[in-house]
Amino acid sequence: MTTTILAFLSGIVGAVFALVLHRDIRVDAGQRGLLRMVSFAVRLPPIVTALFVLGALLLDFQPLAIYRYLLVSDLLVVAAWAVQLVLDRRIVVYLPAVLMVAFGLQLAGMLIASGGGRSVVGLNTSLHFLFSMLVITPTVTTLLVRRPDLRLWLVGAVVATACIQAVIIEFQVLNGLEWRSGSRISGALGSSGLWIYAAAVVAIVGFLTARASRRWLVNAGAVAILAVTITAELLLRSRMLWIVSVLGASLMLVLQSRRRFVGLTAAASVWALPFAAYASGLLPGAIEQRITDALRPAEASDLAARLEVVRELIPAIEQTRGVGIGLGQSEAYLREQHSPAVVVAIHNVVLHAAVEGGMLAAAGVLMLPVAIFALWRAASHRVQGPADRFTLNWEVATLIATFIGAQLTPTLYEHTFYVLLGALSATAAGSTCDRLRTSEMPRIVSTWRARDMSSHA
Repeated sequence: MTTTILAFLSGIVGAVFALVLHRDIRVDAGQRGLLRMVSFAVRLPPIVTALFVLGALLLDFQPLAIYRYLLVSDLLVVAAWAVQLVLDRRIVVYLPAVLMVAFGLQLAGMLIASGGGRSVVGLNTSLHFLFSMLVITPTVTTLLVRRPDLRLWLVGAVVATACIQAVIIEFQVLNGLEWRSGSRISGALGSSGLWIYAAAVVAIVGFLTARASRRWLVNAGAVAILAVTITAELLLRSRMLWIVSVLGASLMLVLQSRRRFVGLTAAASVWALPFAAYASGLLPGAIEQRITDALRPAEASDLAARLEVVRELIPAIEQTRGVGIGLGQSEAYLREQHSPAVVVAIHNVVLHAAVEGGMLAAAGVLMLPVAIFALWRAASHRVQGPADRFTLNWEVATLIATFIGAQLTPTLYEHTFYVLLGALSATAAGSTCDRLRTSEMPRIVSTWRARDMSSHA
């Protein structure tokens, strides 16, 4: 399957390359006819849609990795963006100013912390963050500014891929995969991505709340998909994923509700439901134990180890004077201190950034919720109709819930977060957008005033 996808991508890239350069190549009549065929094929808008939807369907699916964190889905999205640029005949990349500040702080912190002769063990992690911030988010932003219709395609693809992966997990468990003991199981076919399930749950809850369909069969199908996805989340036994899903669904209920009181009441019910099931003993023992451990962290061995590593790594911030010990250096630092810690990184995205990337990187991470709120506020003035409102609420609810859930993990490494950040940025692009013109690089053309992007859509 990977070979087939890569061959397909190679053909698309070759077609784009031929289209871009064919004016500068002197060809005979037969070759010119072939190039016309290639040009016509690439100009078909469905090709951009197909590339983007296929990329979204494979979002954060690690079994189809090209190299470590570089996935087939990334190349598909970039290919869709490249074809769209050729169609538009304009090489412009959009990125909101507030995200440029947040990303710039994180990247500056990483570079400074990794300088001064330090060994860069976390080079792959550094490249991954560079790719996520400087390629994925700007690419998705630009593509959705040009093709706003793809936002609904993104929602549908995320729900579809989460449902398919959930079914795979459930079949694995039915075929004998042990999920009740040890550390949590991996996802479908070994994939470690988690946020995709939460994003799907938030989208389905929003769909049902908005009463997007009056057909009972469609709504029953949505409920069935929701049940399948939630079942897979329970089997994965990830407390972080549970928190993100419940919080995201609650936020979606509030945002989608026309009456805030009704929305808040529904959100409170969403939070009360799992605790009621836990208190009544309706959950499987393995899941109840995970909840019990979270309620008593000092008595759970894995959570106690995470608290211990925080106490041992926090002094590194003062010792480096806020510069950071360097990416991937937490384990080396602990060994130098003769620490017997089993967990070798702080499971908190802000504190981990402060320890390894310094105060600049931590400030950049803390800028992300500020950026999400600023983009949300700008985008809320540009939505038109219930579909736009639904997708905006979905993006915001998922992003906020994911950032809060990331306080239980060292890094925001999954691409789902950066894709949704790009989608939110595309909606807000008309109000707060900087443009990076690749034809003028390395000069950055920056404008902070409001712009009307309707002429570019």
